[in-house]
Amino acid sequence: MRVELSPHACAGPEAFYPLHRLLHAFAEERHEWAADEAAIAALTAYFEEYAASLAPAARTLGQKAIVDAVWSSGPASDPVRVTEADLSHLAEDLCRAAVLIVEDLQNDGAFVRAVATVFGKQRVLTALRNEWLVLRHGGGTGRFPALVEAERSRFRSLTRVAVIADSDRYLPGANTPIHAKADEFRAVGVAVHVLALREAENYLPYRVLASCGDPSVTSATLTALKQLTPDQRDHFDIKHGFGPRNKPPRIRTEQHALFRDLDPQIRNKLRGGFGEDLLPRLEEHSKTLNIADFGALGAHVEVDLRALLSTIESVI
Repeated sequence: MRVELSPHACAGPEAFYPLHRLLHAFAEERHEWAADEAAIAALTAYFEEYAASLAPAARTLGQKAIVDAVWSSGPASDPVRVTEADLSHLAEDLCRAAVLIVEDLQNDGAFVRAVATVFGKQRVLTALRNEWLVLRHGGGTGRFPALVEAERSRFRSLTRVAVIADSDRYLPGANTPIHAKADEFRAVGVAVHVLALREAENYLPYRVLASCGDPSVTSATLTALKQLTPDQRDHFDIKHGFGPRNKPPRIRTEQHALFRDLDPQIRNKLRGGFGEDLLPRLEEHSKTLNIADFGALGAHVEVDLRALLSTIESVI
């Protein structure tokens, strides 16, 4: 996060520990110092009085922050403003690990890491690797409220908790129970991204799906999947398809209209889907994928994944 330090916060012996923690966070690039000359001078003077050996580091880091800001591309995010009144609380919150709550630790963790890799979001990957951002297993959206409240309560002034959830939509634009929960979470300062498509598996590029399961079966299933319209593909059950392969195609009542005109032969080929544990396969392929692989599923897919990453970045 970008952090703006008020010069007035640099006063008194009680400020030493939180200021030292913030200085360390700037030094290891955990957070970005939105520095100006007044703040640099105040922090340098403070450490000259209380810990002279740290004064050069404060000055150097501040000057580097100003140079980096000049050369940075794109608009800067709004900084967290640290004042004398909230120095202690904000330093504690900024130096505590941010939290990302997902439905399933293994599968959704793989999804987040894979998408961050393909989109070149090194800050997200570094935060995960250094445990500046930790994943929490929600175990299903029904358990989210209690977990969100438990994690949110750990922060004193600055809530650094995000939630990523499947929409579980069967139809385009449908509101599902998670959308109501998302509004409740946002109302208490939690960052939330509900996937636009049905599930994370609906974002899997064709190249990844082609590598799943028995090649002879998968090839026919993938060919059939490519015959779907974008709305059909976005809300198709990628894992299980239209039910078991040894039974007639089974389509949910809510989706009868969506798939009404689908060729019966295509329906048959889409029985069985692509199987379980698909998201770890996405992570395995992430270093050989590119953004265009997601873009091939539709421009809206890339837009939604960028929004997901922005939600995560907002708490780190």
